[in-house]
Amino acid sequence: MGKTLGVDTYGHGSTAVRGGDRDHREVTVAGAFVVYHVSASMLVVTAVRIVR
Repeated sequence: MGKTLGVDTYGHGSTAVRGGDRDHREVTVAGAFVVYHVSASMLVVTAVRIVR
């Protein structure tokens, strides 16, 4: 995931979070819902998996 998001942070089926700016993104990757913020200086992705 880091290799693909790092190359194209606005791609891979991601969308802007509703009510947010273009840099606040969300995407589903391998069954995990990921929310991240795009920054020109770094990419930090926090993924949380909730299992019921």
